[in-house]
Amino acid sequence: MSNPWHRPVLAALAAGLLLAGVITVSLGRGGTSANAAGTVTVEILDSGFNPQVCQVNRNATTIYWKNKSTKVRRVVISSGIEGHPLFDSGDIAIGETTTGGVIVNQIWDQQYYDEYERTMTGRIVAPLSPSAQTACSPQPPTPTPTPTRTPTPIAPTPAPLQLHPRCIGLQGCAVMPVIAGDD
Repeated sequence: MSNPWHRPVLAALAAGLLLAGVITVSLGRGGTSANAAGTVTVEILDSGFNPQVCQVNRNATTIYWKNKSTKVRRVVISSGIEGHPLFDSGDIAIGETTTGGVIVNQIWDQQYYDEYERTMTGRIVAPLSPSAQTACSPQPPTPTPTPTRTPTPIAPTPAPLQLHPRCIGLQGCAVMPVIAGDD
C-alpha cells in the first residue's frame, strides 16, 4: 500500500466497524455496566493468555485483561491497519487490570496479542447464537510434577572372607579367599 489515500480509507473502515457495533471499547473503570450481560477477565501470564480462547455471549459481554506476569504487558486487537488498532489497552502494570475493556455485541472471532511479545496471542469468539454460554474462565495452572527421589543404590556388602580350614593358624594363609576347595 504505497498510495497515501489507502490509510484514510482503511482508518474510516475500522471506525465504521467500531460504529457498526461489531465491538465497543469501554473506557471506564473495570466492572459491569448496567446493560452488560457480564464481564470476563483474561489473565496474562508469562506463559501466555489464560484462557487462550475466550468464548463469550454476544449480548454485551465486557472483556478485561489482568496482568499476572512478571513484566508490563499491552493487549492489542488489530484492525488490519498498522497504527490503528481496534483496541489498545495501553501498558498494563504487573498486578493491574485494564481500565477499559472490549464489549462484544455481535458475532465475532478475533485474535489479539501482546504488543511487547507478539507471539503471545489469544482469541475472542462470540458465536452466532445470542444465548451461547460464556466459556472464558481461566484454566488452573498445570501442576509442576513433584520429583520423586530415586533411592541411591547401595553397593552389596562383600561376603566375609572364608578361610580354608587347613589355613587356620598358618601365617599369611588367613588373607587368602577360598577360590576352590581341595577337600
